[in-house]
Amino acid sequence: MDVPNVSRNEYQLVNIDDGFLNLMTNDGVAKDDVKLPEGDLGKQIQSDFDEGKDLLVTIISSMNEEAVSCWSLVHSSYLSDSSAGNLLQGSAQG
Repeated sequence: MDVPNVSRNEYQLVNIDDGFLNLMTNDGVAKDDVKLPEGDLGKQIQSDFDEGKDLLVTIISSMNEEAVSCWSLVHSSYLSDSSAGNLLQGSAQG
């Protein structure tokens, strides 16, 4: 029985441009090929980003498809020390 490989990665949201998320890994690698999700999840991400909040976006990947599954607000000290304990959960599944 074949089972798809599913991966989960978190990226810092840098910008939203023409409906696509500009993301960055912890290593500084840019990723800009993920669409802003439709519906309430996308509206909340756009709203929080427009308010200047720092966000981490979780991307689920499987079978050459990627989608945003959730997002988290980032406490300011997370950006400097990468302490996972400083994350504030913002929203769950969309």
